[in-house]
Amino acid sequence: MLVTQQHLNALTLVWLGTGSRRLTLPKDTQLWHCGHIRNRAAIDDGKMLWTTCSPVKGSLYRPTALNGAPHVNMPAMKLDLVTLNDLSAADFDKASLVAFTYNLCEAQHDGMKDALRAWCIAKEFDSVVSINGDADEVAIVKPKSNVDVVSALRL
Repeated sequence: MLVTQQHLNALTLVWLGTGSRRLTLPKDTQLWHCGHIRNRAAIDDGKMLWTTCSPVKGSLYRPTALNGAPHVNMPAMKLDLVTLNDLSAADFDKASLVAFTYNLCEAQHDGMKDALRAWCIAKEFDSVVSINGDADEVAIVKPKSNVDVVSALRL
């Protein structure tokens, strides 16, 4: 999907509607991710990494990762991560991007992620916090440059 100015403008309106808060996600913040990334070398700076800052929710996406593993021919993993730097964060105050995804991204989750990443880069954010109805959700714009893998557990 090609990200357009319409996508960027729509995301700006969502962010402005939530108070347009800029925060700092401090260095050494612990994060968790369940998916198909095996180690730090497999993290891609060209794709946002969706994580949680809640240890309780660290395994929330375990079933999704396990269900997808046979289709992508990769093991499902749970990563314990830590931020390497202070990260500038756009606080979306639990705003949902469901309508944005359906209306402007052809209902494609990957299209929404691409648009949000482009918006963050345009606005000079390193991350997004409190998105999609979850105060604990954290998306990292350039994860390879900004997080380290503390541990990786095969699910």
